[in-house]
Amino acid sequence: MSSELFFDASSALATMGRRHGDRHFQGKWSDKHWMNTPGPLYCGQTDNCGTGPLQAPNNVQVDKDGYEVIFRQPANSYELHQVVQAAWCDPLSGYGADGNEHWSYELVKSWWAMERHEVERTITREYEEQIAPHAMRDYNYLAGLTHWLDYLNGEIDRYLRSYAFFLDNRRGPTEVDALPDW
Repeated sequence: MSSELFFDASSALATMGRRHGDRHFQGKWSDKHWMNTPGPLYCGQTDNCGTGPLQAPNNVQVDKDGYEVIFRQPANSYELHQVVQAAWCDPLSGYGADGNEHWSYELVKSWWAMERHEVERTITREYEEQIAPHAMRDYNYLAGLTHWLDYLNGEIDRYLRSYAFFLDNRRGPTEVDALPDW
């Protein structure tokens, strides 16, 4: 199994001199937005000014009320830098970087089985509202929803299985490692 879809964002953050608890990553796990994709990074109580998707369009989206969500964990250093920039722009410092301390294989598996489907239903409903005749379209929001749906129907399964492997083994999978099944 390839490690190309797994990027150890926590280690990469540490090499950047960033960690949970510093001024830009003060989010609380108890405030974690339910729509976040499992991983080391998450959004808790953020502002709703919409700056996150502008700073990190491949990783951050907003819910219908404008609050930020990590819909896709960073897959490389470039995306991680963008998420750090999004965290920097949040005046409430609501981004968290301690997800690895809270997620487990069983919790990721449960998220996949239950919350993922609720996220997909919510995003689909929002998408349909955006494309309805006479809708007040927000084209940036619509593009973000499309990107999010593509991710939920594509590479998220392999990412989550790689992440679950990481949580159990504290290393990313290699070509010879079998990823967990759901």
